[in-house]
Amino acid sequence: MTDKTELQQLENALRAVGAPPEPPASYRELARDAVFGDPPAPPAEVVRIDRHRLRRRLMRPAIAVVVIAASTIAALVIGVGGDQMPVVRTVDMTATSGATASIDFGEADGAVRPVVVNVSDLPPAGKGKYYEVWMSKNGNDMPIGSFNTDADGSVTAKTTMPSDMRWDRCWITLEAVSDETDAHAQVVLDSA
Repeated sequence: MTDKTELQQLENALRAVGAPPEPPASYRELARDAVFGDPPAPPAEVVRIDRHRLRRRLMRPAIAVVVIAASTIAALVIGVGGDQMPVVRTVDMTATSGATASIDFGEADGAVRPVVVNVSDLPPAGKGKYYEVWMSKNGNDMPIGSFNTDADGSVTAKTTMPSDMRWDRCWITLEAVSDETDAHAQVVLDSA
């Protein structure tokens, strides 16, 4: 009877504890995999494409490209930076000191022709001095502009000259304000 009583006590104790908790869902998958192998592939996910949204996303870059292209074409047609003159001829000058210069001659505009002088690595003229740009044809010398350079030795000077003037030589001299002689001062840059 003792055995029967012990079994009864054990049964009562188990009923008092209650049913075991439900195992986690992941255990079911592990058990299923152990019995049947790999689980079946999940059903394919259906993706819905919102065509209106896709069009809007594709239109923004397309509109940006069109606007940039139109702006570029318009800038080329109207000539943004309108102070760019069409250059007809460029004369380069050099010096043994390492200074360089170029003179750009523009298209004639009536009685005058625009001229732009670009100078690099030419020290400032100093107190009471300046630089002069000269042109010559058959020995007849004519100054076409005066300038001085910045502290870094560079300058861009704009001037004009008669549109029908012809020349065979250009040069730049260092002049003194008090120089009253007709002889040119020191030649610092020359095209010859």
